[in-house]
Amino acid sequence: MAVVMVNHNYPGDDDMTVVDTEDVPIEGVVVRVFELTAFQAGVVDTWVGETLTDIDGHWIDPIGLEAGNDWVVHFEKPTVYGPEHKEITT
Repeated sequence: MAVVMVNHNYPGDDDMTVVDTEDVPIEGVVVRVFELTAFQAGVVDTWVGETLTDIDGHWIDPIGLEAGNDWVVHFEKPTVYGPEHKEITT
């Protein structure tokens, strides 16, 4: 099984850096990755990987995902950002 390391630069530079509407980075956002089909079925209590954002809105740690699958990257910091999500394919 091939693994793709996903972070704020996936699939391109800063594509998943977390910023507000004025392009200001947001620190402390919880980033969780779910399998797409599970997320669509409402299963949100089990995720594949998790990290936080740093002062630059970048992921602190990359998350290794199995290549060739569909995923949901979920972003949330209560009362500050989200919840929002983005679908990706590795």
